[in-house]
Amino acid sequence: MRDAIALPVTEESQVGEARRIAVALAAELEFNETDRGKVAIVTTEAAKNLVKHGREGELLLRTLKTAAGCSIEIVALDRGQGMANVALCLRDGFS
Repeated sequence: MRDAIALPVTEESQVGEARRIAVALAAELEFNETDRGKVAIVTTEAAKNLVKHGREGELLLRTLKTAAGCSIEIVALDRGQGMANVALCLRDGFS
C-alpha cells in the first residue's frame, strides 16, 4: 500500500490533475473500469467544491486494505469560512 498523497487544490486546473492521480491509483489497485469511473467522479466533485467554496484546499488520497479488499479514502480539507449556523444551513430552501 502507498503512503497518503496530499494534493493542493486552490484553482481549477488542479481538479483534473487530482482526478488523473486518483484514477491512476485506482488502476494500481486493479479497480475495474466502473469503479475507476466512480473514483474519478468523487475526486472531481470534491476537488471542484474545494475550488468553489474553500479557496484554499487540499485533497488527501490514501489506499486502505480491508478484509473486503482494497479501497481508496478521499478526504477534502478546506480553509473556508464554514457555516455559522449549521442547523439553518440544513433546512430546505436555505442557500
